[in-house]
Amino acid sequence: MSLNPFFNKYKILVFAGNGGTGKTTMSSTVAELAASSGKKVALLTIDPSRRLGTVYNMDLAKDSFKTKKLDQGQI
Repeated sequence: MSLNPFFNKYKILVFAGNGGTGKTTMSSTVAELAASSGKKVALLTIDPSRRLGTVYNMDLAKDSFKTKKLDQGQI
């Protein structure tokens, strides 16, 4: 199944909900799939625990902006 129609239809996705429901996991996974499909991707977080930094092995207190290169794109 190709996700290209999904990425062509939606420009902005917001993941919200209670703690521990998989928002960071889903948002980083969808961001990587979109970037690998050649889409321009920006991934933002307002999580005070900075879990997204753990996913990408970066210190969000120091690294405000950082790029992760993928096979066919970047986040």
